[in-house]
Amino acid sequence: AAAPTAGSALGPFEHWHWRGMVVRPAEQLAAALAQTVCPWDERAATSDRHCAVCQAHFQDVEEHLASLSHYTTLRSRLSSFAESQHFAFDRTVLVQTGQPWIQNFLGGVFFNHATLETTTAAVAAPAAPASAAFEV
Repeated sequence: AAAPTAGSALGPFEHWHWRGMVVRPAEQLAAALAQTVCPWDERAATSDRHCAVCQAHFQDVEEHLASLSHYTTLRSRLSSFAESQHFAFDRTVLVQTGQPWIQNFLGGVFFNHATLETTTAAVAAPAAPASAAFEV
């Protein structure tokens, strides 16, 4: 990822700090998403994903979440929300189902872009196609 330039809206330290904060949550999300890959479909391992916050398409969730463009968009959107709440902090609002920063990646994986938490819900495993059945 390119480092922010002197003319960018964020300083190099702010982006560096963001990358430090998001590294572990991004690893946790990547691990959860890896569990949703169907073992019968080779294309799933390189599937293109879509970010609900910045509308970007990406393949590497860790790289995307650490990117300057994602952070800038997230920061702007959360800043507007915080202002609309008169900067009153209420964790229950941040984790409330249906908030636009809580992304459903399907397969039972949810990522809260505001709190950086990954949650998973039990989802039935996809069935193997008939052609993949083992002969006895």
